[in-house]
Amino acid sequence: MKKILLILLTLSLSLWANPFATINKVEGVAKVQHPGSIKKSKIKPGETITAGDTLLTYRSAKVVLTMSDKTKIVVNEYAKLELLSANEFAQSGGKVFFKVTKRKSGKGLKVKTPFAIIGVKGTQFVVTDSEKDKSLALNEGLVGVDSPSGKAFALLDKEKLDAAMAGGPKSEMSEFEQYKKELMAEFTEYVKSFDLKPGKKLSFKGQNVTQSSMDDSDGAMFKQFMNDAQFNAISNELEEMGKDMKSKEDPFSDF
Repeated sequence: MKKILLILLTLSLSLWANPFATINKVEGVAKVQHPGSIKKSKIKPGETITAGDTLLTYRSAKVVLTMSDKTKIVVNEYAKLELLSANEFAQSGGKVFFKVTKRKSGKGLKVKTPFAIIGVKGTQFVVTDSEKDKSLALNEGLVGVDSPSGKAFALLDKEKLDAAMAGGPKSEMSEFEQYKKELMAEFTEYVKSFDLKPGKKLSFKGQNVTQSSMDDSDGAMFKQFMNDAQFNAISNELEEMGKDMKSKEDPFSDF
């Protein structure tokens, strides 16, 4: 029994000794919950998080973190993001932006949500999980989308549907609705997994998934998230430069 406890303690200490993400910026109230604990502690810039930690954001909160491979993540309000490992996250609630660094090892990052499992090797995307909006928007790169339940998605291409409907009958409502129903069946594909291309977004309603092109509001959203991440990177560089200058001016500053 003592040996088992010692092994568990060693594994636990090894996880804490190898943090894989650093908190760079915190706006509002955000907390972290460590594995095996019911306590939630407020987080501050400079703190590190590791496998098993769960990040929670509250009203009007925003957190920017950087992983060891330079991947940037911006977590908006009302989000719950569990860091399962250096390559795997579980998101439930909120809106989270991922700017994933391309990985030479070939092992991509995976984000699990209640409505989809998203696999990526290097890209920019936003996952939204709220009562009114469950969606995935892809700005750059390519992501794979898998059904978390194993059941096939009913994937509808909205642009193809709209183009076909533009030339359809408009005289009688009943005739139009029947035509629309036939077209929806024609442009719906039943798949358990598929790839999403850049500039596209998905809206989820159970197993029903609608694909469309990103609009101006989506572009503005990505621009804002990129500004959040970039501003944070510049702030970090200035902070490091300040530390270097201070150490040169005062050789005893670290004592």
